[in-house]
Amino acid sequence: MIVATPRPGSPTCQAYLANRQKGDIAAAMDNLDWLMGYVSGLAVGLNVNLLAQGDQVLIVAFKYPKTTLDDGYRQAKSVSEQWQLRTDELERWRQTVLSGRTRGVKDGDEPTFVVMAGSPLAPGGPTPYAKTLDSFDDQRPFQLDFELQWV
Repeated sequence: MIVATPRPGSPTCQAYLANRQKGDIAAAMDNLDWLMGYVSGLAVGLNVNLLAQGDQVLIVAFKYPKTTLDDGYRQAKSVSEQWQLRTDELERWRQTVLSGRTRGVKDGDEPTFVVMAGSPLAPGGPTPYAKTLDSFDDQRPFQLDFELQWV
């Protein structure tokens, strides 16, 4: 088990990129393994997906378990704060949900797609990105997808 507490953009991401650029694949993979351990410690995802082109990983995506709109909002807010993602669309969505509830709109009928993007963690490094998804479950209509993108 890997236990780590660096802030996003720490030298680990930079070390991964530097080792990859030098062609030291073993060291780059050690750095990537560490980074993955760190990220997985932030969120216990339902599943992890990798999108690659050839031998290059372009996207590492963590899909969180389905949850309620309120818990999903708190989850998305927390992830956004940890990775310094923009939350203006998330806050607008939250107000729409609260307004809908006063009008009798069921949580399962609320649209859930919101995008939260951040800045690259290092030059040439991954960009953190999150989006909220409709889980198609009326009891737990919210699902968060967090990604590190090298695209």
